[in-house]
Amino acid sequence: MGLTNSIFTSFIIIAVVWAAALYQPKIANAFPKEAETMTSAHSVKTTQVQQKSKVSTQTALNSNMMTISGVSQTLKLDEISAVWQRFDNNKALYGRLKALPEKIYVYYRDFSSNYQMANVTIGYDQETLSGSSDSVAVNMARYNTVLAEKHHSKAQVLAAWQNIDYSKAVDSVLEVHSLDKTSQIVATTMLVSYK
Repeated sequence: MGLTNSIFTSFIIIAVVWAAALYQPKIANAFPKEAETMTSAHSVKTTQVQQKSKVSTQTALNSNMMTISGVSQTLKLDEISAVWQRFDNNKALYGRLKALPEKIYVYYRDFSSNYQMANVTIGYDQETLSGSSDSVAVNMARYNTVLAEKHHSKAQVLAAWQNIDYSKAVDSVLEVHSLDKTSQIVATTMLVSYK
């Protein structure tokens, strides 16, 4: 994807996110009732099960973790083209690639309360690079698919931003762009994680 197309696509995505954020209903302040206290015998059994499951949970967490390494910047979302430009011009990052990349990740997180600002990282899976800088760990198990992985038009990618449930607190959004051998985007998927 050329720089102009990337900038244009990012600008459209930001506009759609803003529109969706501005037209959503207020969030209800409902909290679940606290559970009744357990008997001591039941508590002991639960603690033993929890201790046994911690080992398997830790193994699962490690297998679901991915580190994205690239360029990061906290900025207004309408200035996303600046991060794309830094990414496209980062010769040191390209020099650290072990082979042709298969995917580019765009990771939006730490949104401001009005969704005007976010911390954005554009990069590659750390495993495809030698060395690291501007790296961020991502727990892939926490994400829900908003846009299934296949070739999508720009309009479909933009529409996916409208499918995010903004009535829930959005923790992060992850775009995954699959590349062919000429580094052209052949498929895109979008994932969202709620707090």
